[in-house]
Amino acid sequence: FNIVVLLALYSLQHERCEFQVKNRVPFQRFLGFGLVGAIQDVTTVSIFRERLARTKAIEQLFRRRGAK
Repeated sequence: FNIVVLLALYSLQHERCEFQVKNRVPFQRFLGFGLVGAIQDVTTVSIFRERLARTKAIEQLFRRRGAK
C-alpha cells in the first residue's frame, strides 16, 4: 500500500514511480526495502492499485492512514 501513497503524494505515473523507487534511498526506506532487494515493477504496482480501486479499499486505507 505504501507505494500507492507515493504515487498519490508525488503525483507520479507508475513508470516514474518505479524509477524513483529504484534510485532514491528515502523511497526505498519508506517502502521497507533494504539497499539490496527486489522492487516491484510497474505492472505489479498497476495491478495492485487497480484492485484496491475496484474494491474501494483504497479510500478506506487512506482514511485509516490519515487517522494514525
